[in-house]
Amino acid sequence: MNSATREKCSFDAIIEKYGLTHPALLGLAKIVRVADTNKTDLAPESIGLEAIASGSMIIAKDDHETIEKHTYLYDALYGYCKGRRVNGKYASEIEKLERKQRLGFLKKSNNEPCSRWLESMLLIRDASVL
Repeated sequence: MNSATREKCSFDAIIEKYGLTHPALLGLAKIVRVADTNKTDLAPESIGLEAIASGSMIIAKDDHETIEKHTYLYDALYGYCKGRRVNGKYASEIEKLERKQRLGFLKKSNNEPCSRWLESMLLIRDASVL
């Protein structure tokens, strides 16, 4: 059975295996799942993820470069999901800020610790660059 006919993807398996519950990670998992299962109406961001991931595999010179490009993409989507949570929590304060101030507020508010899984993925990425 291919991923287009499944309800879950390998990213969901990682979330379940390690018992990850951070809302931003669950938001990222939804985007990844939707991109992997082609149900793009459930998370519109998944269309961009699929396009950029597919394109980066074509332009990367090898698997290591593909992993490097995808790591940045997933890190950025994770930041986006964290920012979305902060936007929801502080919507009334954020709407009063100018764009530059809003980005600063989001960066400052996003300093929540990464999950164990993300921390290990960062270590793996850093080790593969050496």
